[in-house]
Amino acid sequence: MLLFLFYYFVTPGESKKLPDVYWNSSNSLLEQHVSIGDALDIICPFYNPDVDFVDTEQSIIFRVPESDYESCTLSQAARELGRCVSPMKRDKVKISFRLLSPNPSALDYQPGHTYFFITTSTGTPWGLDNTQGGLCSTHQLKMIIHVGSYGHHNHRHHRKPTTTTVESPLDEPDWPSDPFWTDLFQKVQTVGDTVWSTIKRGERLSLDVGDERHGYESVHLDDDIEFQIHEIGDVESLFMSSAPVNSLTSLLVLLLIAVILRV
Repeated sequence: MLLFLFYYFVTPGESKKLPDVYWNSSNSLLEQHVSIGDALDIICPFYNPDVDFVDTEQSIIFRVPESDYESCTLSQAARELGRCVSPMKRDKVKISFRLLSPNPSALDYQPGHTYFFITTSTGTPWGLDNTQGGLCSTHQLKMIIHVGSYGHHNHRHHRKPTTTTVESPLDEPDWPSDPFWTDLFQKVQTVGDTVWSTIKRGERLSLDVGDERHGYESVHLDDDIEFQIHEIGDVESLFMSSAPVNSLTSLLVLLLIAVILRV
């Protein structure tokens, strides 16, 4: 009896009221770390009076073995923790983490143990007594509580779903092994659009050890054209317009005709 009174009435200074937990279908995979002597309020869904009663979310919360937690079912070992069945008023389920409780029907907690909570209710008023699946399956509405000794560090977070996705590493581009292409990807430089207004990016490469030939590659803004070889030749020829050459040729032809006519 003395031991019972000690555990029930003595609450160390480190124990505290924990932040509230909101028990609804949009708050899934909950996890808590608590200490003996702490208190926790589970806040039930609350609705304005203008909401139709059949559109409210209601559920019964059970403490269950881990196997029930994983399968979202209620076995004979499941014990009711509380009910969220009054959606039009502010309601909550209170948990006091005590080694012993004065209420014979209350749930006790031991340090170093983990406890599991689920609801298999469907969320509708007529689905409260559902014993398998329910919001536990459809919305992962479940909670894990780890109980530590007095003054144990408290924190809470949402558990990530147990299913994981493994990302495959990206394949590296299989560039050609020819030295020509090796130089191409190593000697890229940006050129402006002072010569061709349609060119927004260019690449220059010496095709051999000399300076006689140079290649230019350009990329247009048009999404249909990714790469285009603009011109291959002497560097100077790329910056010379063909119009002056044509004009000079025409002038020479005219002079030749004039000389022939005089003769």
